[in-house]
Amino acid sequence: MIKKKYALIPVMPTPNGPLHLGHLAGPFLKMDILARHLRILGHYVSIVSATDPYESHILPVCKKESKDELTVCKENYSNINKCLENLSIKYDNFINPLDDEYREKLFEITKKIIIQVLKDGNFSQKDEAIHFNSRTNDIVVASRIAGICPSCNANMGGYHCECCGQEVSPEELIEPYDTENKDDVLKISRTSTLFIDSDYEYISKRMIDCNVPDEIKNIVSVYIKKHGPLVRISNPGDWGIKLKDIVRTDSEDVVFTYTNLISLAILCGEEIKKNLNIEYNPLSKDSDCIVVGSFGFDNTIPFCLSVDTLANLSDEFRGFDYYLTNFFYTLDGKKFSTSRRHCIWGYDALEILETNSDIIRLYLSVTSPELKKTNFSTDEFNEFRNKIQDFMISINEDKLYKPLNIDSVCNCSFFKESLRVIKKSLSLENFSLQKSGKTIINWIENSEIDQDVKVLGFALLSTSIMPGISDKIISNIEGFDDSLLNEIYS
Repeated sequence: MIKKKYALIPVMPTPNGPLHLGHLAGPFLKMDILARHLRILGHYVSIVSATDPYESHILPVCKKESKDELTVCKENYSNINKCLENLSIKYDNFINPLDDEYREKLFEITKKIIIQVLKDGNFSQKDEAIHFNSRTNDIVVASRIAGICPSCNANMGGYHCECCGQEVSPEELIEPYDTENKDDVLKISRTSTLFIDSDYEYISKRMIDCNVPDEIKNIVSVYIKKHGPLVRISNPGDWGIKLKDIVRTDSEDVVFTYTNLISLAILCGEEIKKNLNIEYNPLSKDSDCIVVGSFGFDNTIPFCLSVDTLANLSDEFRGFDYYLTNFFYTLDGKKFSTSRRHCIWGYDALEILETNSDIIRLYLSVTSPELKKTNFSTDEFNEFRNKIQDFMISINEDKLYKPLNIDSVCNCSFFKESLRVIKKSLSLENFSLQKSGKTIINWIENSEIDQDVKVLGFALLSTSIMPGISDKIISNIEGFDDSLLNEIYS
């Protein structure tokens, strides 16, 4: 097998709080599992991401906690790290772009991208309506605005609907209100916003190339039919990279942080370049690195439309090669909500659920919202946990510290078939955590397999999804090393 170079860049979380299981079940766990699997196959892999510090949803937290933006971003950068670590999700680097060593780099990358995409004059100034609170005398930015989605009639906050995935312009919101001042009457003000034109034919081809599911492609199609092929470059606000610091303008707008996800990805690419010791940034047009991104369906427009449009207009950079996407994940049938305390944070999930990270990772895989909305059921998880823990206890008592023979496993026809399914379901062309997780469950529940074969086969099949217990078992195989694992999987 030819060894390839892979750059894995998971979606950049907003540092307005920790990550809950709804977040982790989506873009984050799958990228850790993919990284582990690709390394087993012998490829060169680096996984790097960052927070998205200029997302306006940090502003209500600043106000509520009476802290400045830098403090809130730093504290929640640390909280997010704890959530990832608690579920054994390992990044080579996780960046706080507001740290001294990254802040200026992000600005320079953003400046380069914006100047390049505007140089040919393919931009327009669009006069659009925004909401203004005349009592507080300020613009109601995305983090404060809420209303009803014009596309699906669901309640929504900000400009990205978590029900249908559409990006909504301010004037489209039905029955808008200021979440910080619910009784205030909002007025409409006008502002001039910067947009660029996208090439829908190019975008459609890119989504096919990136293996984007039809349900995600449809979000882009609906958006373009409604809004035209426009990508927002700027939006009103005080927090972010000022547009006037990049181009000559009197505008007080900031660069729209969702569109600027490409700059954050390029910043991550600089770390990957060092990690893999390669000549080019993975997102450079000259790079032969395979770049994989991941995101939830409510980030479809920023990634599939905005990122690829800016990459297409750039002289130097390109877009992602693959996207791994997911839909919504609920908790006991309801939306995860911190305000209603209907939430399980990643950093205390092990304690609350009375289990270990391996079992949570397996359950999140089996219930992954990869093709449609799925649910974390507390009752179902408790039953699942007890069943898997019974199996793991039997391993600890009888087999964990007993030398194991690998030949008996490799000659097992059911293992060969299970391994084939695991390899296929963790390939970029057919990626499915559900299929991988269910294959492990089927292996555990097969009563016809000899116990020694079952224990070792389980460890070999679950090495990417359940690394803790898998590593413990595999360490008891005499003479076993990574090259033998690579040989089994190749």
